[in-house]
Amino acid sequence: MSNRRYLVGAFFIIMAQLTLAEDEAMPEYAVVSGWSIRVDTSMDNGCFAFAEYERGSILRVGVDNRDSSVYALFGNEDWRSIEYGKKYDVEIQFGNETKWNGKATGMSFDPPQNQPYLWVAIVGEDAVVNFISEFMAETSVELFYNGNSIDKLKLEGSYAAGLKVIECQKVMRSNNSNTKDPFAQPGSSSDPFST
Repeated sequence: MSNRRYLVGAFFIIMAQLTLAEDEAMPEYAVVSGWSIRVDTSMDNGCFAFAEYERGSILRVGVDNRDSSVYALFGNEDWRSIEYGKKYDVEIQFGNETKWNGKATGMSFDPPQNQPYLWVAIVGEDAVVNFISEFMAETSVELFYNGNSIDKLKLEGSYAAGLKVIECQKVMRSNNSNTKDPFAQPGSSSDPFST
């Protein structure tokens, strides 16, 4: 029992450190309906929605501007045996929709073995639109591995979160075309000689 408490305590300390790191590398754009909408600067300012769940699960759905794909990131504090870089055949199901089949890659917030999670990329214009639409319209998402359900998460507020991610993307694209700083206010500059 004390080992379990230690592991849970260590997980929350790591998550607190991760939150501080996210604040720097992934600034928050908004909070809506229990979802944190953030910008990942490592993905050419791709926006994403992030939620944490009571049973130690996390879900992140966002845009990777490097290749115009979307992705889903699933994690849980109990999934410590995920191997960094390994491919896993998974299925994702939103509500009662048809399951998405895909290859998930074992990743980590602190490579190679700390805070592991599964990363699933969705590519192709039609697939991207359908995936985001299902995320916004359905009330749950379920992750399957080896034919077994390994996590089922409620998607309360996902419609509002999806709209905010789309808004964030529009803002980032507009700002990216004008400046290297996506958070700069129009007309602001660090150059004292600019007019």
